[in-house]
Amino acid sequence: MPKKHALCSDDELLQMLEARAKIRGQELEEGSPKRANAQFKIMVKLSCELLRRGHSTHQRILALLRSHHPYVRQWGAFLALEFEASKGEEVLEEIAQNYSRGLGFTAKFTLQQWRKGELRPLSQWGCKDLKPS
Repeated sequence: MPKKHALCSDDELLQMLEARAKIRGQELEEGSPKRANAQFKIMVKLSCELLRRGHSTHQRILALLRSHHPYVRQWGAFLALEFEASKGEEVLEEIAQNYSRGLGFTAKFTLQQWRKGELRPLSQWGCKDLKPS
């Protein structure tokens, strides 16, 4: 039985998050949205736990922005919007400019929604008890 997320170390959560982001990207590229959505749900849970821990995880989340994998960078940028918006926006802009189709479109749409104030924060995806940034 897998260990509960609350019992995992920050590093374990980040490793799982990176792995899920890569798998999700592969599923999206292969045209398997149901399988990609299953990864998304797990990524939200992992992200909620990381953000719930507060400032201690922020620098580690920001390290995802330097990943060589674009789907890891994209998810890290989405999370960064919660506490370091300018860095998240910068990475999303880079992805929107350098990738086409799904990944680039998603980054562009995320930015548009964020800038209009219409992006659903993680608290609306089921995160509870997030520590203020």
